[in-house]
Amino acid sequence: MRVTVIYPDKFISVDGKGMYFAENWPFEETDIHAIQWHGDKGELEYTTAIPNKELSDKSEIKKYLDLFTEGYQKWMKEQEILAEIEKEKLMTWEDAMKELELQLDVMQKNHEFELEQMLREQDKHLEGVKEEFELQVEQIYNKVQENQLNLYYAENAIEDESKEKSYDSMTIFDSNIDPSLFDDSVDPTEYDAEEESDEEESGIDESSNIQDFKNFDLSLLEDEFNLEMLFEDEDSPIVNEIEELIEQEHQVDAAQIPDN
Repeated sequence: MRVTVIYPDKFISVDGKGMYFAENWPFEETDIHAIQWHGDKGELEYTTAIPNKELSDKSEIKKYLDLFTEGYQKWMKEQEILAEIEKEKLMTWEDAMKELELQLDVMQKNHEFELEQMLREQDKHLEGVKEEFELQVEQIYNKVQENQLNLYYAENAIEDESKEKSYDSMTIFDSNIDPSLFDDSVDPTEYDAEEESDEEESGIDESSNIQDFKNFDLSLLEDEFNLEMLFEDEDSPIVNEIEELIEQEHQVDAAQIPDN
């Protein structure tokens, strides 16, 4: 066993394990500097000029060993309590991490389930759209087939009806008409020649007729048809307006007749 006691520092070391007893140092000796014990003997050192004292009885260091043992055991218990607290903290942290990992795992599974459910719903919707599209295509195809059959039967019915009935009074012409069939048709220039000959025979001069119409006195109409007779008041604005319109018509007609 190796024991070291240093009074000024209030320090005790046993087999390499040392402790300070600053708050509970029970020894009152003031002239001791240190005690050194090794194996079965030791030495006491003083702070004065007194020579060192050899120690051979272990009982002389017993009080230092008891103080160290009591203090060390107390310190060990405190360390055990602190270690237990740290262990609990560590376990609490580990439990929290495990709980967090569990929650994350549950969230991941829920997310995967929701995603899978959404994909299934999308597939179901797409399948429904596909079935509806195929049904519409089938309906259109059946409608086309039905229309084709109706057209086919209608053509057959018309053909059968045309065979059953006879059209004696109907003349069927070919669309490809031979232009030579109209070679003997009347030449329109003959009609122009006949009209000229008729005008010459009748002796009517068209230009003279136009000139006579131009020289016609429109005032004679007023003798035949007096507008004032239709109205009680001769100064009626309606009468004046009608007379102005007749005068304008006479002027327009006279202007349109060409001079020959």
